[in-house]
Amino acid sequence: MDNFREATIISKYLLDVSIGDTEMEKYHLAMEHLKIELAKEEALLWRFMLKSRLVMLFIDSYLSFFLPQSAIRRKLFIMLAILETTPLYAAYFLPKERNLFFLIKILFLGFVSFFYVFIGFFMVKIIRLLWN
Repeated sequence: MDNFREATIISKYLLDVSIGDTEMEKYHLAMEHLKIELAKEEALLWRFMLKSRLVMLFIDSYLSFFLPQSAIRRKLFIMLAILETTPLYAAYFLPKERNLFFLIKILFLGFVSFFYVFIGFFMVKIIRLLWN
């Protein structure tokens, strides 16, 4: 898969936004410069992740907990850095005023994230079993 399509899919996953050509080009140049190589198993997971935002969510949750330094996570963080430093998307990352409901939401999302890790764990195990 080419870097431009990856950039589009990752940005949809991270912020649910459609990015412009400039951001796609930045991602492409970063991938060319950094030459992030995926191991065989990572490449398999990456192909599955690029098929669906939900699959990406579960596998990313698994990786963030069990393999936070993986090459896949590096790809995601590069796109995240590009989005964060682009003025058009910077507002997504700036602090906002919070209230009690925000605290409840954070606690709920913390609980749900363990569910995502759990589902991701089993998805990775099934993918490994079926395709190795």
